[in-house]
Amino acid sequence: MPRKARVVECSEQERAKLTALANSRTEEARLVERAKMVLDCLSGMEIQAVARRRHVRPNTVITWRDRFAQKGTAGLHDAPRSGKPIKYGTDFRNAVLQTLELPPPAGQACWTVRPWRRI
Repeated sequence: MPRKARVVECSEQERAKLTALANSRTEEARLVERAKMVLDCLSGMEIQAVARRRHVRPNTVITWRDRFAQKGTAGLHDAPRSGKPIKYGTDFRNAVLQTLELPPPAGQACWTVRPWRRI
């Protein structure tokens, strides 16, 4: 026997935000899709039906439904990630910028841009 899906409740304000997000043409597509999944869950659809309708796995529907239940519409955004670690520090960056500001060594060409004069 399948388990009964957890009922998600929200205020009218949250539902209005979700509806606006689901109908948006300027928001990221993944946010729009997540909002549509949550709205389907709020309307009483079963997880399997929402997953089939949205062409995702049932676990995906459960994840976004639970995040919405915990954090509201803010939970539909991606969580921050660490990203690629910094390879060079600020000291190295500042040294490179200082070197670029120095005049070229003797014997090297110096290029200056003068839009009013042909070189």
